[in-house]
Parts: sequence; structure tokens; C-alpha cells
Amino acid sequence: MSDDQFEWHIADEEEDQGHLNRPRPNRDPRLPIHPVWVVAIVVIIGGLFAGRQIINQNDESAEALVTSVQELLDLEHEAYLAGNGPLFLSSFGNDIGWQVAQLLLYNQEKAWAGLRVTHAEQFNNDIRVDVAWEVEGQGRQNVAFFQQQNAQLVHVPPPGDFWGLPQQESYSWGNLTLYEADWDWQREIGNFVNRTVSQACADSCDEERFPFHVMVRDDYRDTPVAGEIYVPSPHLMALDEDGRPAPIFWDLLAQKVTTYLTPAIIRFGIPPSGVLPAIQYQEAADEFMRLHSDITIELVSLDSETPDPAQLLDLDGAALQLSEELITNGLVYDLTDFALEDGDLLSTDFYEQVWLSSFWRERMWQIPHVAEMGLIFYDRMAYQVAEHPEPTLRWTWDEMAEDMVTVVNAATDSAIEWGYLDVTRNTLFSYAYNWKNECTEEATVRCNRRLEPQAASAALDWYQQLIASGQMPDVTQLDAEESRSLLLNYQSARRHALIWVERPVQYESHLLLDAIGVLPFPGSDRFDGITPLWVRGNIITQHSERPVATWQWIKFLSHQPPLQHLRLIPARPSVAGNIGYWAKLPLPLGNAMRTAFPFARPVLIEEQAYFSQEQVTAVISGAMTAGEAAREWPQVRWFDATSGP
Repeated sequence: MSDDQFEWHIADEEEDQGHLNRPRPNRDPRLPIHPVWVVAIVVIIGGLFAGRQIINQNDESAEALVTSVQELLDLEHEAYLAGNGPLFLSSFGNDIGWQVAQLLLYNQEKAWAGLRVTHAEQFNNDIRVDVAWEVEGQGRQNVAFFQQQNAQLVHVPPPGDFWGLPQQESYSWGNLTLYEADWDWQREIGNFVNRTVSQACADSCDEERFPFHVMVRDDYRDTPVAGEIYVPSPHLMALDEDGRPAPIFWDLLAQKVTTYLTPAIIRFGIPPSGVLPAIQYQEAADEFMRLHSDITIELVSLDSETPDPAQLLDLDGAALQLSEELITNGLVYDLTDFALEDGDLLSTDFYEQVWLSSFWRERMWQIPHVAEMGLIFYDRMAYQVAEHPEPTLRWTWDEMAEDMVTVVNAATDSAIEWGYLDVTRNTLFSYAYNWKNECTEEATVRCNRRLEPQAASAALDWYQQLIASGQMPDVTQLDAEESRSLLLNYQSARRHALIWVERPVQYESHLLLDAIGVLPFPGSDRFDGITPLWVRGNIITQHSERPVATWQWIKFLSHQPPLQHLRLIPARPSVAGNIGYWAKLPLPLGNAMRTAFPFARPVLIEEQAYFSQEQVTAVISGAMTAGEAAREWPQVRWFDATSGP
């Protein structure tokens, strides 16, 4: 039986005209159709109908994907503009490195502009999305990936099968490595590096710089290793409207190649005049430049010890006490990759409790240089007059409270006005760190106990009671200068507190005025006191075009001993040993510091906003309870949403 006998196509009139000469089967319409063909017809029609349903369902599914992803991206955009970093990063899953990479300037550029979904498609567990945005009127695009994790849609890094395997090509200057996803641009990138090398070496280039290796990576890692240049893939940074690497990629690649081949000038911020620097920075810079003839250090005085973030925009690095706000505004370079790949910088070369201070969200942001801890000073003469035993190096908070009442009440003149005085936040931190501490380690830093609201509430409540009972003055409304004047004036007039908190550098000045004793912060019957440790370090700014050279400089600074009379603790035990730091301390002061240091712990970067003037004032004034204030920590603003990245 021929196929022509079963022609199921229904032609229109024009088609019929075209088939006028085609032979037609001579069939009686009343004859029955074979049952097998009836089944076939039903199957075919059913298949066509089901196929149409699948197409409709796929269209609806794709539309739903676009809608879901766009809603998430809109939430990210709104959170970014509001400066709400925790909300913004909550859509980036649990990968800390991936989260922190969103602070990179070119990623902030996307967040500031806002991403628009142009296509979304499901691949197994991954949702692949094409996104677009604009920068100064120029269209940008890229691919992004999302997953459902714990019933939540999250923004994830591109999976491994997106990138393929790394491929390498040789050039006159060295080797270029790219992943298969970027391989179509291999020749274009290689030739671009050729031209950049020619421009950088128009006069001359150090032959020892060749050959070098350029790697277009599938992540945001960077390296300080000589001869290695890492740059993120254009698929991570941006593509232009034609789907080629955007200008931001070429600019970064040109910058990295040029800075590798040419001498560096580093602008480095140091403490302002009027503030004692930890070291003689000019002498250190002269020595560093003698050892590194291709790097010039220009020292710039900062406006204050807590510089305006805008001042860091023109610097490659700075010596300061790092704050969370500087990181969340995207001003500080993430040093984690440098520290991991540089064999000359080891965590074991630093005091454990000092090293810990450099981390925020499990990433490293500074190389620590020096640390300072407050100590407890007390009036020995007052204890003798009261015939009360002087406290020991391992005393408790309860013993200190008893001394404040007993010794002050026994005073026969007006020499003692208060039982306790602290113009800093050290007491609050120490009390909170000690509160219900059950650490059994030899050093508290190994317990890694973060400051919790319950402990902060206990500290604020104790502090408020101390002021309400008249045992300590309310210093919350005083600025730093007024606080310092209060302490010095009362000491010089011999109208002072029985016990007060002071910096080690002031030991001799008080010793000349009074018979004083010095102790660590109190602890408990079970555990020694915990002394807050304030660490200053050296950072690289994210705007620096010379991060590798700046890394060499701040690494050099970490070996420089602090000026001895400042009593700042070197971050490295080797430096402390070389200068005899611990051995040269006056005996009473040295005993207290040596007792306190193993149990000292840093005020972590994310904890530095705790016990703000506003919080303490609210508790003392009764505007808030201690528990309420402990839950109302100051919110750090993220990003620079007023002007864009």
C-alpha cells in the first residue's frame, strides 16, 4: 500500500491548485478505516497537543524564573542603595569569599547600576541568567548563576562546568592561561598584552621581569608572587553590548601589566602631626627604599587617627586602627590571598591574639603592627591608710567592688573622690569578655568567644550602677581631649579615684605624683581577667594601583620595632625579643603586663562599635535599659550610596 493512499494533509485552495495533476486515491468515504490507523491518529494528535502544552509550560517556567531572579536582583539593588550590607549579602549564600568579593569596585558598579534579567534558564541545580546594566550610558552584560538553597534563591559563583579546562598559549613576553569559556579571546588578550608591554617598555624594562605569566582566572583571587599576574575573567567583570570584554577588563589588565613592569610610587598615610607615631616612618621608608630601588615611598599625614574615608581614595595604604566602616565602604583591600600565597608572612610569626585582630568575616584586612592594652592603676597610699590589703595580680571583680567601698570610706581627707574612673571603653569590654566566661584554654583567644548581647547587657548594667552609686563620674558627654584632661587634672591635684584605667605609657608620670600600683583587669575565682587589646596595623586601599608593591612595604613595616617609650607591644614576638621589650619594662608594670597579655584578647573589628557614647548615655540616663541598649548596636553603613562607587 502506497503512502499516497494515506495523505492526512488538508490543503487550502492555493495548495489544491498546485496539486491538480497529482493522482488521487480512488476511495469510497463510506469504507471503514483500519483500527491500527485510528490508534496512530489519536497518538499523533495527542502528541501534538502534549507538545504544545510542554511548550506553554516551558514558556511559563522561563517567565517565572525571570520574575524570581529579577525580584532577588531588585532586592539586592535596593539593599545596596540603602547601605544595608547584611541584607545585600544575604542573597550571596554562605561562601564568605564570594560575599566579600562583592565589595570589589567593579562588582559595586553593577550593584549601584542595578541588574536587569534578559534571559533565564534552568540547568539541573543551577539557574543560568543573562543580566544587563548600564555604566555612563554604555550597555554592559554578563552571565550570572543562582541556586535554590534551603528554600531560598541565592546568587552563586559560576559552576566549574561553565569554565571548562584551563588552556595555555606562549608569547614573546611569557605565557597566557585562560579557561575554555574565555578561549575565543585568547589571541585578542595576548596581543593586548603585547601592546601594553611595548608601551610600558618604550624606554627600558628590567629583563629580569621576563618572562611573566598572565592568568585570566575563574575567580577573584590575587597574588603577590613575582612573575604572576592574575585578572578575573571578563565573565566575572563585564562584557560589552557585543558580548566582548568590556573596557573595565582591559583597563585592569593594562594596569596590572604596566605596574608589574614599571617602578612604583606608593602614597602611604601615617598618623597626623600631634599624634605620636608608632615608629619613625621616614627612617623606615628610607631603609625600605634602599632595599627596593624600584619602589618610592611618599608619606602623607592623615587628618586624624580615624581619617575621613575620602582621604584614603588618594592613598595606596595607611597606618591606622582599622574600623569596620572602612571595610564596608569598600575602601580596604582584602589581603587574604596575599597572606596565603606569600611564604614570608606566617601567622605563627605573630602573637596569636594580635594576629586575630586582622580578620573580619574570616578574611584578612591588615597586617598587624603594634598593640596596646589598658591597665588598672590604684592608689597604694589609700590602701595603706585604710589598712586594707593591696590587690594581687590575679584579683576578681568582686574584690575590686569591695575595695572601692572599704578603702574610699576609710579615707580621712578629700583626696579620693571616686572609687573608680575610666575615660575609655576598656572597662566595659573587659567586664563583658569576663562575664560568665568558662574558657578552659591557657589563652582566651583560643576560645574565640565573641561578644554577645547578654554579656554586653551585663557590662552596661554594672557600669550604670557604678555611676548611680557615685563610685564613678559620668564621662559619656566628654570628648577625648576633655576625658584626658579630667584624668590628668584630678591626678595632679591629688583629688582622684582610688582605682583608674590608664595606658602603660603613662606609668612614670603617675609614679612621680603618687605611690601607685598597677594590675591587669580583674577576673573571677575560676578565671584570670581579660584585658582588651587595641591593635593598629597597616592596610592597602582598594583604590591602589600598586597593591603588590604596597604589600611589600606593609610587610616590611610589620618588622619595625615601635618606639620603646610608647610601651606599644610589637605584633611579632621576634621583634619583641630583638629589642628586649618585655625585659626592659619597669618591674611592677612589666609584671602586670606579662600577667595580662596571655589572657588579653583583641577588640575585633566588628566589635569596635560596641559601647558607643550613645548607647552608654541611653543606659545612664534611663532612656534604655541595659538589655535594650545591648540589642541596639550602631548599624554600620555599607557602600558609598551617596555618590556611587
